[in-house]
Amino acid sequence: MIAALRHAFPDDHIVGEEDSEILRKEANKRNLLWGHIKQVLDEELVPEAEIGTIRDEADMMDLIDRGNHSGGRTGSM
Repeated sequence: MIAALRHAFPDDHIVGEEDSEILRKEANKRNLLWGHIKQVLDEELVPEAEIGTIRDEADMMDLIDRGNHSGGRTGSM
């Protein structure tokens, strides 16, 4: 979803609820999430155009972090 938004609106900032901080610290949570994403990718359940290219855990966390804009009235542009 973030990749599709980035593609459609390349100059717009994205505000997400979470970042990858906990995944970077806790391998068990990172591995669990990566396992689910890998299954979706392997089974082609979601078109790559909707989620972007995710080759490994690092790509997964980088994609999550694309939604790290502070947003709001005081968010920087």
